Amino acid sequence: MPVNTKASREKLGSLHNKMEALLERVGKEGRKFNAEEQTEWERMNTEFDETREFVVNAEKLEQRGKDLRKTSDDDDLNPQDRDRKKRSCKGNHREAPTAEHRALALQAWCRVQMGFPLKREHKEAVLRCRMQPERRRLDLPVSTNIAQVRAEYERQTKVEKRAMSSVNLAAGGALVPEGFMNNLEVAKLYYGAMLQVADIWRTESGNPIPHPTSNDTSNEGEILGENKEVSAQDLTFGAITFGAHKFSSKIIIVPVELLEDSAFNLVSYLGTVAGERIGRRKNRAFTLGTGNSGPRGIVPAATTFDAAANNALAFDDINKLFHAVDPSYRGNGTFMFHDQIVLTLRTLKDSQNRPLWIVDPLGTQPDTILGRPYVINQHMDSTFASGKKTVLFGDLSKYKVREVASVRMRRLVERYAEKDQEGFVVFERADGNLLDAGSHPVKVLKH
Repeated sequence: MPVNTKASREKLGSLHNKMEALLERVGKEGRKFNAEEQTEWERMNTEFDETREFVVNAEKLEQRGKDLRKTSDDDDLNPQDRDRKKRSCKGNHREAPTAEHRALALQAWCRVQMGFPLKREHKEAVLRCRMQPERRRLDLPVSTNIAQVRAEYERQTKVEKRAMSSVNLAAGGALVPEGFMNNLEVAKLYYGAMLQVADIWRTESGNPIPHPTSNDTSNEGEILGENKEVSAQDLTFGAITFGAHKFSSKIIIVPVELLEDSAFNLVSYLGTVAGERIGRRKNRAFTLGTGNSGPRGIVPAATTFDAAANNALAFDDINKLFHAVDPSYRGNGTFMFHDQIVLTLRTLKDSQNRPLWIVDPLGTQPDTILGRPYVINQHMDSTFASGKKTVLFGDLSKYKVREVASVRMRRLVERYAEKDQEGFVVFERADGNLLDAGSHPVKVLKH
């Protein structure tokens, strides 16, 4: 029986109106929520999110049912009719997907898991590959050429490559299946908000690389009179040097019995765990790193913008932070903050009682702040206090991440042989820094 979402949609509208009325009442009185209102707001907020998730899932289920019925209808056709229908569908989504389609489908899965909307080309690729990007588990066909998909994925995401090498699983690592590396890469992406927004490039060697910078924003052209000589204006260049700092997953020790008798793919799970560990550590470094014996994080590198109060966040703080970033960077601007900051942001309104946080009542579009997207970074400050830096805004792709050569996995057999155990450890070299030649593409709100 089809799921009826009408009642849930009406409930969403009712909750939205109640939340809006509560905010409007508090805003007119110029005060904060009292304890009862805060509890009610949190209850409605939770109920709204749960109902919206139900509506979205119900719509996805309905679409799957349509697809299934369509497939069943095709199965009922005789071979001649099926061939005729297949020929008539030439040029549509039934054509075999190319490597580019598979790469875009992989991008689509990553974007859905991160809460980002899909572009037209992503939707096309998902249909071609018959993939369901909302599923938490990503299943690729056995025949999929991972290396080809990976290369096409990196080309599509404009990741710069310099003499890219294949993954090197040394010292026994060749015994680990390729799925290990896929799980590791996906886990790193999932747990690294910085890896979602940064511009990434990979180099073969780890020698220091200077990245040139130039700020010509104060110079303009000229208007020449007849027969007048054109003047000269030189460019001034700088450079930010990227090194190669070593990250590790720490050793994961596994009994041989578990490796031999495990009922599930233990090695793939180890890839997920190792990816999560490295992803968390890299995200912390790319967010908060001081640049001493490690990457320089985006928070220390960003230009600070002072909030009005040490222990609070106001609508004007976000609005002024937004306009403190040059318009040339705002068009590609993204907000970044800790998840605990979300509750406060959702309550902010301007003097006309217009909310800062824009929510689509039907849940078909992602939430925005002043019309711009946001990402959650759990390594940012989560409370308001003097010296805390709580909200970032700007062109976050100006943060560059350099990844060196291949991920190296070591399988340590002899070291733990006396206990009949084996150890697994993953190494990766990387560096990161914000490219700021003086035009300040990213700014951070400081209390």
